[in-house]
Amino acid sequence: MPIATLPQGWSDIMTAVAADPWASAYTIFDILNEPDSHGLTWQASNGHPGVGDLYHQVMTTGYSINPSALLHKPREVHTVPLRTKGAVTLGDV
Repeated sequence: MPIATLPQGWSDIMTAVAADPWASAYTIFDILNEPDSHGLTWQASNGHPGVGDLYHQVMTTGYSINPSALLHKPREVHTVPLRTKGAVTLGDV
């Protein structure tokens, strides 16, 4: 999925998850795993959006869809992937 479509992609997924009472209570959204592997940094550079801007867009939209959504946002650009049985990331769908 192209990085530019990340906010809309997450909006679509969060809307679908919010429609399922069980899933909406037990889903953690890992917004973007290892953004540095996509050439992204916290600030916009080299024609790429900044990770901070992407996270802000996704979180703002996500909380408007489901105010109790659990969003995983790393403290630094490099992060460990959230992988548990049955877990998916946006790149998997």
